[in-house]
Amino acid sequence: MADVPPQTERAGAGADRILAGALMRAGALAGGMLFGVGVLAVRLVTGHGIDLFTLVLLYLATLLFVWGATGFTRKLSLSFGTLLLFAAAVLWPGCGQISIG
Repeated sequence: MADVPPQTERAGAGADRILAGALMRAGALAGGMLFGVGVLAVRLVTGHGIDLFTLVLLYLATLLFVWGATGFTRKLSLSFGTLLLFAAAVLWPGCGQISIG
């Protein structure tokens, strides 16, 4: 009889990894959206303008959302540096109407 090598992985391990990655990215999408909406809701309730701290929080929410979104696209593969730049570019058009201070 021929020697059969032992299986090191179970058959569905690859599918489990893909599902876990997709759930993590979907959670990042939802978390980034909820975090950004929460930051803006707190700003509206308190009546304060958008200061630098709020802008940083919105940038982090946008970064989380963009990171989650890039997991579902094959053509938009961003490294860490380009992810930071792309998130800033996504957030920037809304910043033209914000007065910091």
